[in-house]
Amino acid sequence: MKTTGQIIGLLLFASGGYAAGVWFADSSRSSRLTEEPSGGSDSAKNNSVGMESREGEKLGNAGGALRDPRTGATFAESLDRLDHLAKRASAPMGGAAFLVEGERRGKAQLEIERIFALASRSEVLAFFADSVDETTESTILKAAYGRLAEFSISEALAIWEDQLERCGNNAGIDAIVRAWSRNDPGEAERWIDGLTKTRDRQAALFAFLDEIMERSPDIVDRRLFEINELWPSLHLSNRFINQLEPSEFSEVADRFLSRRHGKWQYQNQVAELLSVWGESDRSAMIRWLVARPDGELRGNVISRVTNSLSKTDPATLVREIGPLVSDNQAFSEMAGQAWIQWLKSDEDPAEAIAWFENHGENLTVGLGFNSWPKEDTIRVIDRVATLPESESRKQIVEKLLYELSDADPKDALSYGKKHLLEGNGADDFFAGALSKYVRKGEDPEWALDWATENFDNAEARNQAVRWVMSAWTERDPEAAAQRASRLSGKLREEAFSGIVGDWVEKDPKKLLDFVKAPPDPKSAPYLAKSSFWQFGYKKGGDYLSEAMAMPEGEVREQAVRGLFSGWARANLETSAVALDRMKDGSLRDTAISEFVQIAGWEDRQLAIAWSLAITDPEQRRRNTMEQMNQWLRADRDAAVRWIEANDKLPSEWKSELLTKGKP
Repeated sequence: MKTTGQIIGLLLFASGGYAAGVWFADSSRSSRLTEEPSGGSDSAKNNSVGMESREGEKLGNAGGALRDPRTGATFAESLDRLDHLAKRASAPMGGAAFLVEGERRGKAQLEIERIFALASRSEVLAFFADSVDETTESTILKAAYGRLAEFSISEALAIWEDQLERCGNNAGIDAIVRAWSRNDPGEAERWIDGLTKTRDRQAALFAFLDEIMERSPDIVDRRLFEINELWPSLHLSNRFINQLEPSEFSEVADRFLSRRHGKWQYQNQVAELLSVWGESDRSAMIRWLVARPDGELRGNVISRVTNSLSKTDPATLVREIGPLVSDNQAFSEMAGQAWIQWLKSDEDPAEAIAWFENHGENLTVGLGFNSWPKEDTIRVIDRVATLPESESRKQIVEKLLYELSDADPKDALSYGKKHLLEGNGADDFFAGALSKYVRKGEDPEWALDWATENFDNAEARNQAVRWVMSAWTERDPEAAAQRASRLSGKLREEAFSGIVGDWVEKDPKKLLDFVKAPPDPKSAPYLAKSSFWQFGYKKGGDYLSEAMAMPEGEVREQAVRGLFSGWARANLETSAVALDRMKDGSLRDTAISEFVQIAGWEDRQLAIAWSLAITDPEQRRRNTMEQMNQWLRADRDAAVRWIEANDKLPSEWKSELLTKGKP
């Protein structure tokens, strides 16, 4: 915490260094600061509201400190209450980095603000000096800065800038900007534009636009797209849009679509506008949509608009836009989403099925049903399943099953077996549902048994086993590895492949111990290779010494092989440096062979140069000729020129290469 003297010094600095909303760093801040003067500590640049507030403070305090009309307590008597309130008010919430004016705030936060409203200027300054440090809750800081800014913007900014410089905490910038914007929005805006850090500028600009919304909507319209965070952007958009007259919606929608700054490409502001417009005049909004070129609007816009319009009567919306679906992708998506909502409702599902049979081939149904209760999803799946077999039916069932697997993976597996056709999409679904089942804390043995018993296709079974074991490893890698050891053949390899990727990150030491002494010694070489591939890919050379220290023989060789394969995939340059430093011998030859296989995809000449560095004659010839033949197939003219000019290739190799594949 600062001493009172330090705070006063900062304020003296502020008085001399603040001009027209810009802070100058002409003088350094000193820890040896002067005592508080008897009066006039603020410069003439302080805003008028600050001057009036201080005068009001003198008058208000003439008869004693302000008291809360509810509790009768003064600010000083309420300090013990603040810490308790701060913890309640600081629970995570969407857009928590921004203090949204007028949003439904919690009782604790409102009480904090009431307490600071009792504070005099000197009491707020004393609070910053004696009670604020790096651990102070942001809700407390916001309220304190907001109160101090009512007295003096320059003092609030001086303390805030010092806080930012010392501990990187920008809490309170929004409260200061709101107070400033109420009195001098032009100076506040210029100061915001001078901020260099995106985080600070975004928080300040949001507070500024939110504060001036009703007084200066033209500025909000001009700068709205500069707000990048989703929820603050939507909040401002909603407030701005709800001020529009119905006749303005079309013009503003065109203007929003033309914007090309900020995160305009996500069209969140457009989606908010269309949702509001559709609630007040759906026919006009749909006419505007019809006039849009196909593909101009993103899928998330269509999804949000449809959700808004189909809340009360999805059947009517489907009938209304049904004739348009064959000519416009946006309406195809809108009708598809509204049709699913119709089918979910109990408003004549038989008619919804009949409608689909006539128009369904033109519908596009996306995701977005994960907020449904499980029972609703199952009911819709059963209803869709009554449709004749078609590609549209298959896609809809798949998407609904994916949503169901988030809520109840076991039910999703059962319904998937009943309704899904075989194929890659179904295989991915089953593997994903099994993984979700284990990640939810359910029985991994059951999931593994399901994976090994329910696939006719070996590749699909292997994928499911990998995903189950990966999910199991997140919970208990040793138990997963012990179980994998009891599998046989290819399944054991796939299981270990799923385990080591996560285990490398979770507990590398225990993984190494397991690799050195697995329950089944026969699995050690493969386990060493797959584990060290992950080490190499994710950690580079950090585990080279560990690979070289593995049990001598095949296990060590496979560890080196895996390490350099993964390392080269991640970084050719650093892995090549390591090869240079290794001693000649069989392990270095093994490492080079793996390096060459990867390097050949990016730098053929580098791969060949390293192939020629292998000491074992047979391996050297095999690797070099393999790389040269691949080059000849890819670009024969360039390869031939290189062969003819190279004096390191034996003449018989050159002859063989130039003869092979000769036109």
